[in-house]
This record gives sequence, structure tokens and C-alpha cells, in this order.
Amino acid sequence: MALLDNQLLLDHAINVIQNFDQAVMETLKFIPKDSKGSSPSTDYLKLPFNREDFHEVVSLFCWYYSPFYAEKKKFHGRLAKELNTKNTLLECLHYCLVKPTKDDQALLTTKVAKPIPTAKELAWSGVRFEADTDGAIQVQFTEPVFKLPALVFDTKTETVVSNLMALENSKQQQPVTRYFQLMNELVDDVEDVRVLKRFGVVRGRWKREGDVVDFVKKVGSFASHPSIYPAVEDEIGRMRKWHDESSGKFLVRYGWALRWASVVAASIVATAIFAAKRRG
Repeated sequence: MALLDNQLLLDHAINVIQNFDQAVMETLKFIPKDSKGSSPSTDYLKLPFNREDFHEVVSLFCWYYSPFYAEKKKFHGRLAKELNTKNTLLECLHYCLVKPTKDDQALLTTKVAKPIPTAKELAWSGVRFEADTDGAIQVQFTEPVFKLPALVFDTKTETVVSNLMALENSKQQQPVTRYFQLMNELVDDVEDVRVLKRFGVVRGRWKREGDVVDFVKKVGSFASHPSIYPAVEDEIGRMRKWHDESSGKFLVRYGWALRWASVVAASIVATAIFAAKRRG
């Protein structure tokens, strides 16, 4: 259902819906009646929705296949009627994950944000992560909170993500790709995963924390560079600036203590080595 090469045009699906009841009635003409002369029941053949409600079905599909956690089993109200205008289910899913943002002209003046420190390094400098449960790709930094979509892993996530990224190859703005590039920067080892899990930014059926690292690195290798998304670049830039300033203030305030601690540690190590040689 999520493979880029397997997509069925929504026009064809809608055409099936519109003609389904009639097709069933025509088929019944060729089915013999039972011993009592009654025609077989067709209740089990009826669709649980009609043409007018098809966008609700698509919305539920998008919620189920989304790689991001959403509190509601339905996407934003603004999307409902617009889903029927898309060509395929995969395009519907992509559309649901992206909120309106700057137009493509913004790409002409947008610079890709510099790589950021890992999650544990950001947390050390005072950045506090927060999970966005709206189900859309949106990044927001409000000092000192860095808000990110909550990534949810299950058996279909890798397939869905890789196909969404393939779909974006032909687009100017690449929000899904940009998000996983960001995750690739945030996650370097299991300590980073533990930080993100503690704040709910990473969720799902991971067997071990190392699997998160493997997944992020594998999916990140699919990403094309540069993958620009202005709504993400701006917030990353603001967060990076705050982090650099915060780290600088910390070193100015506590640099003497760090230098003193390093001198003490070096003295202890030297003393231990000297004592070992004397005993030896």
C-alpha cells in the first residue's frame, strides 16, 4: 500500500466505489438461488462508506501509515476534503504530514542549517526536548525547548519512510527527508536514543536502543543532499545559536572548575602510576 511503484490512482479507487453497488447487483443475476428460492445475502459485500465519506477513509489510512505519533486517529480538519484531489495514497500521506509553510520561492533565500550537536550534547547545554503529537512534520524552538515530531517505529516504518523520501526526490521542498537528516545528526549512539526516549521524541516497538541508531543511520543514507525545508532550517538555526551561546556562557562561568578538575585528575593518575612503579 505504501510502495511508490505500487500506487493505484485514487480516481480508479473512487470509480470502483461509485460503481460497486451496481456491480454487485449485476453479479447476483448469475448466482443461483438457494433451495428455498432466496437470493444470497449481499450485506457482507456492502462497503462501510460511500463516495462522500472516502476522504475519511483516506485520512484513517494516513494516520495508520504515518511514521509519526498523532493523538487522534484522524488528520487535521483542513486536510479532509483536499485528500480526494491527490493522485495516490502515498501522496495523500505525504500531504497529511506537511503543514502549510513558505512557498517554493523561499528556497532561493534559505540556507541549509549547519549540522547540530547530538541529543545528549544538546541536553548537556540545557536544551530540553519535547514531543509534538500533532502527527505533522514541524520543528519549533522556544528557549530552551526544542519541539520535534514523535517518531514511532513498527514493522512498516522503514518501508513507508523510504518510499516517502523517494517521492520527495522530484520535489523542491523535502520535509520528510530533512526530518530524517535532522534525526541522523541528533542520534549517534544509544545515549542519544535514551535522551530522546525520555522526552517521548522516539517511541515504538524497538527491541533494543541500538536498533534506533541502526534505523536512523540506514534511512539517513537514503537522503539526498541538500534537502531544504525552510520551516525546519529556521528553527534549527535559532536552536543552534542558543546552544552555542549557552555553551559559551557555561565555559566562561565554569571553565576554571573544569581546568582545576582536569589538573586534579591528572595528579591522581600520575600518583597512581608512581605508586605502582614503586610497588612493582
